[in-house]
Amino acid sequence: MSFQSNPVDVARWLVDQGVGTALVTLGADGRVVAQARQAFCIQPPKVRVIDGYGASAAFSAGIIYGFRTGRPLESSARFARAYARLNAR
Repeated sequence: MSFQSNPVDVARWLVDQGVGTALVTLGADGRVVAQARQAFCIQPPKVRVIDGYGASAAFSAGIIYGFRTGRPLESSARFARAYARLNAR
């Protein structure tokens, strides 16, 4: 696998290696989120950024919270995006 590949392919490769959920950060272009049966890109929210410090950690915390409360992958990713948005404002 070349790490010059499409980010969705990289996320799927990680899942194929045994990672349960893969999150590939694309910086200002969002993230790729993948599990065994699905992989998708979630765009960053439109927000006037006051301080972006910690937004990535907020996204990670939000997706973990989503999983812990029984949300499916896509719902957890949307929740995490909203939480990161609040952090950046």
